[in-house]
Amino acid sequence: SNKLQKLTGKKKKSARPAQPRCSREVIEAPEDANIEEYLRSEHILFHWTRPQQLLTPFVCFPKGFGIDADQIAAFEEKPASHSMGSSQSTSVPDSRIVETEYGKVQGRRLISEGDRQVDAFQGIPFAKAPVGELRFKKPQPPDRWDDIFDARKWGPRAVQKDVFTFGLWKSGPKSEDCLRLNVFTPCWIPPEGGFAVMVFVHGGGFAMGDASVYGDRSICETLCLKDVVVVTIQYRLGYLGFWTTGDAACPSNLGLWDQTAALQWIQLNIEAFGGNKDNVTVMGQSAGGVSVDLLAISPHSTGLFHKVIPMGGCASAKWAFAPSMKKVCERRAKKVKIQEWSSSENLMEQLRALPSSAFEISMFGADLIDGADLECTPVIDGDFLPSSVDELRKSAPAKPMMTGVAKLEALMFLLMVKKTAGKVRKAATKAVPETVPNREEEIENLIREYIDLDTVKGKKAIHRALHEVHSDFATNAATLKMIKDTLAAQPGNPVYSYVFSYLNPKSYGPLRWYLSVVEATHGMELPYLFGKALMLKFDFNEKDREMCDIFSTAFTNFAKYGNPNGPVSSSTVLPVEWEAASIEHSERHYIFDKEFRNEDSYFNGRPSKLLQLRELTIEEQK
Repeated sequence: SNKLQKLTGKKKKSARPAQPRCSREVIEAPEDANIEEYLRSEHILFHWTRPQQLLTPFVCFPKGFGIDADQIAAFEEKPASHSMGSSQSTSVPDSRIVETEYGKVQGRRLISEGDRQVDAFQGIPFAKAPVGELRFKKPQPPDRWDDIFDARKWGPRAVQKDVFTFGLWKSGPKSEDCLRLNVFTPCWIPPEGGFAVMVFVHGGGFAMGDASVYGDRSICETLCLKDVVVVTIQYRLGYLGFWTTGDAACPSNLGLWDQTAALQWIQLNIEAFGGNKDNVTVMGQSAGGVSVDLLAISPHSTGLFHKVIPMGGCASAKWAFAPSMKKVCERRAKKVKIQEWSSSENLMEQLRALPSSAFEISMFGADLIDGADLECTPVIDGDFLPSSVDELRKSAPAKPMMTGVAKLEALMFLLMVKKTAGKVRKAATKAVPETVPNREEEIENLIREYIDLDTVKGKKAIHRALHEVHSDFATNAATLKMIKDTLAAQPGNPVYSYVFSYLNPKSYGPLRWYLSVVEATHGMELPYLFGKALMLKFDFNEKDREMCDIFSTAFTNFAKYGNPNGPVSSSTVLPVEWEAASIEHSERHYIFDKEFRNEDSYFNGRPSKLLQLRELTIEEQK
């Protein structure tokens, strides 16, 4: 373009430029792209290196721009402002010293503004390192320490395969010694009983992720300044966290036992940090949402927390459980060169002799079997989960619940999937159980809930329909089922449901120029909870800051009072009062968007239709 020629002094070439001297790919920018905008730090995109393999980042520059490898490397490393607060400072003062049951800890004072000071204590061990003979064992309490524990930096993350190794996802070292937590706490005098406590469990398909991604200073600014203590925890992932032999040789659900151990540590120690052990809210997103839902219904976590917030995933989701985890684990053993074993005990003995790298996996590129969606998941083991989710939910202690999804949950998982009318039909067919009476007719009826394939041929409409059917099948129907079952089992217990529809298109980076449908997708509410961009960097504008304040206030209100609107005695601080769901209005939810409102139809009734089809299957089986 003329603009490109003026900026660079280079004429536009018709041939593709030579590849730079590095493992990046140069692609042509859209004709209408703003060149200056490309030169800011929201430039990272993804492409598939191989079918069903991991995602690799590449840098997107205008065609013919003439940037060499060294310049690209410098560009990639350039720091950017992407959150409500800055990252770690080189001159951060030390925090106060706190005495825990296991010894003294000292962290950093991340906020010091007059009488509004917030301390961060990072990398505190809540269990012994699960190494050696403790590998594949339930977590054990940590040993006491004599010196002051240095809690000024993140602890190691769990063993996992590194997929994202750039920008915001440049994480620290990984180790089996990953059972660490982080406490962010106000320094001013707490209310009677202590500050409400919010515990966050990260997602990542039970295979990847760590607590550091969600920030430190931004948590202090966005949440702690609203009079809460925040704790972020880590747990074993992948095969180290979810190996199962189906017998006593290896306890199942070790990752969930780790989360429970963290909650037990909080009960023992949070008062020393100013927190109220009798007012603990556990929240999680994606696989973290599944985790906190399972914690809420497991008898082993009774009394450890009092409110729950599953986001973008719950235990009723099909992908929350792999149908053949024992078979998956046995196949993994053969992949790491263990060809035979005389017993489960002998298998575990051989596995303990392997390096931790043998167990690295990611949630991308998994070699799955039996229709599973994830490689490693929890299992119904007769111990942590003594019976099915449906049965456990019926008898679980009542806990106020807040739960929600993004407007188009599946969009981020279908970025590289070719979207056709045939894919819409295939997805709808998968969503209708094979035992439903008149199945072919029900499939056609379901497709018409999304699109009329006989008359609608536009690419954008087909793309949206595919995103919607996958979102409903994978997440929305499961969330609605959890809400309905909770309301039925716990009459009078408050349940607040939301749909996060707000979107700053810049949060997609340059992807927004390539997508036919751009909506809030899986995890896009998290920047507005933590005050920090998580995947692609973008600067918060005035509307973003306003949404961040409103969204995070709803969460801290729920943690403090069990009501996102605030204390019952006062009017709501939200733009519109958030109405709770009920047995009569189980689809009622709150829309977070440029306009805030309550709605009584959950995604136009489509998830309810999917649940009805499942009920038809159950009746047919009876």
